[in-house]
Amino acid sequence: MHQVGLEALSRDRSSVAEVAVVIDERSVSAMRCNPAAHSQILTRAHAAFFTTGAPFEWFELRSFLNDPAASRFKVVVFLNLFRLDESILAGVEKLKSGGRTLCFSYAAGFLDDRGGARKFSA
Repeated sequence: MHQVGLEALSRDRSSVAEVAVVIDERSVSAMRCNPAAHSQILTRAHAAFFTTGAPFEWFELRSFLNDPAASRFKVVVFLNLFRLDESILAGVEKLKSGGRTLCFSYAAGFLDDRGGARKFSA
């Protein structure tokens, strides 16, 4: 068994995931007023992705948008992209290429932080 383990360590074990699930840490503060929505969107979504049968990886929004390897994903799911600013919009714009599918969950862009003024969309 030890030999099998050593051989496994020498093999390529890089991710084969083509789906990225992205959570925005800053948007969680905007969800505090509704713990039920927070539970539905984040906690239950986490469990639901395991039943899809597709390999996926989880990321924090800002680290994902700044990672050059983000372009390898064919599908990007944004679970809680409530807060938007210029840097986030620019990062999302860069992902709109290569036949990639972007999925946005409930209330994406609800809180607009662009230009230093906080606005809620209706």
